[in-house]
Amino acid sequence: MKTVKLCLAIIPAAMLCASSWAAENKAPGNEPAARPAAAKPAMGPAVGPMGPAGMGVTNVSPDQLRKIMQVRSDLDDLNRRIQARQAKLYEENARIKELQGKMREMQKQIDEELVKDEELAKLKKKLDSQFNAPMPRPLPGGAPDKSGAGQGAEKAAPPAEKK
Repeated sequence: MKTVKLCLAIIPAAMLCASSWAAENKAPGNEPAARPAAAKPAMGPAVGPMGPAGMGVTNVSPDQLRKIMQVRSDLDDLNRRIQARQAKLYEENARIKELQGKMREMQKQIDEELVKDEELAKLKKKLDSQFNAPMPRPLPGGAPDKSGAGQGAEKAAPPAEKK
């Protein structure tokens, strides 16, 4: 599944790179075409057909874009068909259901063995304590706390009165 998603991201990017390279190498003398110094790559929409903004080149011809979108559509369709077929097999195939039951039982046995390990339990406890610890917050104005009293020390002292 991850491989298919990775391919969905890599194939359009590779096609763009190849087409850009081919376009640059068509210049006379096999030299890259000169680009205007003031030209900046245009940013596309926040999330578009090429992914997040800045991930793709926006000077792609409409024909290339159609081809890229068609390939992506075909891959998405194939991925949906694969997922549907797997779901159907999981529902209908008696052997798969039997193996799933055995797998769940074996996973329960593995989980029981993992619970018995003291070192793993200590590591998990340490991880939990670090995630549940309060995050340090910056002081107002970005000033470092020199008093060592922690956040809120400046609120304890009454404000100085001006005369």
